Amino acid sequence: MDRTDVAGMKMADEKSGGKENSSQDVLKTGIPGFDELFSTGGIPKGNTVIIAGGAGTGKSTLCRQICMNLVSKGKQCMYVSFEESIPRIEKSMLGFGWDVRKYIDEGRFLIQKIDPLDILRMKFGSISGSGSATEITAKIQPLVIPRGFTPEVIVVDSLSAVISATVSKEKNYRIYLHQLFTFFEESGATSFLITAVSYTHLTLPTKA
Repeated sequence: MDRTDVAGMKMADEKSGGKENSSQDVLKTGIPGFDELFSTGGIPKGNTVIIAGGAGTGKSTLCRQICMNLVSKGKQCMYVSFEESIPRIEKSMLGFGWDVRKYIDEGRFLIQKIDPLDILRMKFGSISGSGSATEITAKIQPLVIPRGFTPEVIVVDSLSAVISATVSKEKNYRIYLHQLFTFFEESGATSFLITAVSYTHLTLPTKA
């Protein structure tokens, strides 16, 4: 099971003066046992949640299941992939018995495939980032939500791809990440950012 970083939720509690969230302010993922992990009975709406874990630990599957649970109840969800193609994502979801095509055709589930290099070219003028910190970076949204589409949840899969694309220009990554968080806050959606972490640096205790 992945580790979910919920540090942002403390900020939400502080803003509300420590008052208990009502059911209308909480996102129910519909995953048995998951919502109960939170004192609020779910994820406070409008928060950004980091889903971090090693390769093959189910990060993407968790987020896709959340989306399917919500769209099946009439909600809209947006899944942004920086790596996998749309057909591959659909095939993977179908393997779990999720009729994803039905909800795509009904306009409830939107899957976007975006090349992170294209984003960097648009926002910073080049992959190396020679145009960073110019006014144009503030004018180009980090993501695009179609008009009339109001997602309850936005998933970004994954930040690791953006990190790889900006490996030679760390400043650009920080700028993009800052604008991404601002974008989520303004959208009002609850967002899930998937990122891969390595545990190779951890050392296991040895027997005496």
